[in-house]
Amino acid sequence: MADAHLTFLKPDVNRRTEQQTDWKPAERGDGLFRLDQVNTLRGAGAEITFHDHSAVQLDENALIVIYGDGATAKENEKTGEVEVVQGDAAISLSSLRGEKPMRVQTPGARVVMRSPKNRAATDNSQTGRVVVDKAQMSRISMFNGEAFVSAYGQDVTVKSGYGTRIEKGKPPEAPTKLPDATHWTDAIPTARIFFGESALLHLAFAPVERAVHYRVQFSRDAAFNDHVIDRVIDAPTTAFDATLPAGAYFARVWATDDKGLDGAPTPERKLVLATAQSKDAACDEQGVVRGVDAMTLVLSGPSDLPLSIDGAAAAPLGDHRSIRFDQHGRHSLGIAGSAPLEIELSATPLAAPPAPEHKIPAVSQTRGPLGSANDIAGGTPLPTAFVESGLLLQARLQPEPAKPSSRERTLLGALDLEASNGWIALDVSVTSQSNPLSTGHAFTYPTVGLRARLLGDDDHLSLSLGGDVSTSGGSTDGLELTRGRAWLAGGWRAGRFTLSTTQAISNGSYGTGVGYEASLVGAATLCPGLLAHAEFDVQAAGLCPGGNCAAVAGSLGLRTRWQFLELGAAMRTGLNPIGRTFWGSPGALITLGLRLGGRDN
Repeated sequence: MADAHLTFLKPDVNRRTEQQTDWKPAERGDGLFRLDQVNTLRGAGAEITFHDHSAVQLDENALIVIYGDGATAKENEKTGEVEVVQGDAAISLSSLRGEKPMRVQTPGARVVMRSPKNRAATDNSQTGRVVVDKAQMSRISMFNGEAFVSAYGQDVTVKSGYGTRIEKGKPPEAPTKLPDATHWTDAIPTARIFFGESALLHLAFAPVERAVHYRVQFSRDAAFNDHVIDRVIDAPTTAFDATLPAGAYFARVWATDDKGLDGAPTPERKLVLATAQSKDAACDEQGVVRGVDAMTLVLSGPSDLPLSIDGAAAAPLGDHRSIRFDQHGRHSLGIAGSAPLEIELSATPLAAPPAPEHKIPAVSQTRGPLGSANDIAGGTPLPTAFVESGLLLQARLQPEPAKPSSRERTLLGALDLEASNGWIALDVSVTSQSNPLSTGHAFTYPTVGLRARLLGDDDHLSLSLGGDVSTSGGSTDGLELTRGRAWLAGGWRAGRFTLSTTQAISNGSYGTGVGYEASLVGAATLCPGLLAHAEFDVQAAGLCPGGNCAAVAGSLGLRTRWQFLELGAAMRTGLNPIGRTFWGSPGALITLGLRLGGRDN
């Protein structure tokens, strides 16, 4: 007779018996015997249920061993009913278990869990959570009942509302109070209906003292096995948006403290979502669905969801999968406990909505040698098409053909890091180029810059003050080896265009000079996530051996964004003789950006 069964699994879950050396895919309903192992892979989950209906739920990347009834184990054998080798396991002791404990073995401790004596016969909520991380640190959190933890010759009792940590090879820490349970601050209605392919929810919960993280779960089942959302939110944030298709869901959230101990989750809240779609209608800013003459709505959602049309008696949604409206005026689709979906049917054509305004995203003002391989004296702003502020990691590669002053090709590679909050930014750039000015030497120079926005906003005018320092990692006659620069920059932004100007005082190995540079960038959004841009650059002073002069350049390119990755490709060339000497003849510029944080523009 099997000691337990797999009562739920999401691919990919593997199992292995004591006699097997290879893992095999597990199936729902599989019996588990002594020394059987269960392994959940990335994105997977499983539930193991024992004869008395006690259960162990496994998150992704977990490994557990079944030991069966510890009462029959030999003294020198593991006596836990389960061993959590690695991962996150939620323990739910059945009300049928009575005084019989659940024994759990971890790499650093033995744990005996008991339900409270006064537990209701129908209460099968979580008793506690056992987490073993990659460093084999064990964490025990008790929500109701108590646990007896033994490790390294010492025992501690963990009561309800407390937790402990056990490092392998050390005794357990003294139990500490778990974070308090949070609660939903925005009432979650029992049901809601949305217009469109999916439902957009904005949910919030109360902050908890000592919370470092919050974990939010939406599941298709009340036992929270079949997760559709499993998200960790860093404190102090206590709100989030969720996009879900039509269906029935259960939601809960709990807090985690700085020791990694979990507080008790909120009671599950059921939420039923329905959607209405139509090719004959559109939803306005007030959430009213508007159409002309007639419209047909196609509904999606649970079949038994009660739906009321224009205030009539509710009937199951399954009876109204398609609804046609052809009477002018106001209509409504109502679900108990939720605001109705308002519908306006007009006899006259609706005014065309104004075309959305696509503004060019803010231009990153990273300072440093960001131009072509010959741009040793300083660089121009490099457009960063989709990231407004935050932490950006960007790699650039710029191969160029021969310049008028050299028959040798040049190759520039750079790695840029920018950390910004919109008002203060720190820029670090490391650039390496081959064969500068036909000397045959490779040249590497890091640049560190700091800037502060003094006034203005992202949509109109701005003024910033900053400076940077470059130190060369090579030696080439006639080239600047060190440079310190202070600069004042202004910017103007309107619609799809951005103009930035900089007045700089540069102090280098060959003296001090005053320079001026300007960049005009225009962009067009071709489609969501794809932006075309053109740039016109001018630099003056300090660029010619004989005195002041102006170098002009232009570029055309595309930038695309997919989730946190940004890829750009452009062609850049000097537009006058000095510009071709300074920036080079036509050359490619390829960039790869990684958005590590911050917010989109």
